[in-house]
Amino acid sequence: MVRQCLAIPQKIYNITKRLRTLDEVEKYFPGFLAFIDCTEQQIPRPVDNKRKNVLYSGNKKRHTVKTQLMVNNHGIIIHKTDHKKGRRHDYILSI
Repeated sequence: MVRQCLAIPQKIYNITKRLRTLDEVEKYFPGFLAFIDCTEQQIPRPVDNKRKNVLYSGNKKRHTVKTQLMVNNHGIIIHKTDHKKGRRHDYILSI
């Protein structure tokens, strides 16, 4: 019933797999220039209780900081943001 009322977007490709080579990436993303992704690095547990709560990442179940990287199609890092709190979402990391 919901599908009849609302347009639900469909997947372009039925296969979900990790792209391992540059040729595979070019096949699924023709003409790509760069990819943006975030990574979390584990840090020592803070002593201060306020910092413990802010730096705790529920995703990794550890105290972390996040960094956003932009990598071009040659594998070279072209932009890196400063470290942000581990609890912060990837979408608002660059704000």
